[in-house]
Amino acid sequence: MGYGARVLTWSEVRPLVVTTLGRSFVSLGFPNPGRGMWRVRPRFTDVAAFRCAKYGRSLKLELACALRRKGLSHPYPEECEFRVDLAPALGWTEERFLFRDSVPEQVEALESMVPDLVAFAETWFAKWDCVSKAIEAVEASRGAECWRRGEGIDLRALPRLRALPG
Repeated sequence: MGYGARVLTWSEVRPLVVTTLGRSFVSLGFPNPGRGMWRVRPRFTDVAAFRCAKYGRSLKLELACALRRKGLSHPYPEECEFRVDLAPALGWTEERFLFRDSVPEQVEALESMVPDLVAFAETWFAKWDCVSKAIEAVEASRGAECWRRGEGIDLRALPRLRALPG
């Protein structure tokens, strides 16, 4: 991308995100491919969110997991006790998330993300597979390494997790 070149807008990128990234999450059990997706499990609601960032010039990718509770079946990542920003978690530079100059370039950039994104999502959601794994993940998150990986884990969720059976 050259300086001052026209880049795609979010309204042009959004449908590409849905068809490329959103559909890749169907294999993970997300029934609603899109730029905001939810998967409900017995104890948790999983969230995958793809949105516009950096003054409308780049993409922000987040995974999150919320303890199930009344009235919050479709939470935003920031409403979840456990979330991760995929850029630092995957070690991807900001350049990888910038909108491109053309639709073919943007599709190629998004498609290049899919294998690593899906593999990371499988691993990350496995942390919140059951209550005991979630407790282990929260207890292990007290170090600075979690924050460098972009993980936001609300330690206040620990007593609630401990009170849940299994």
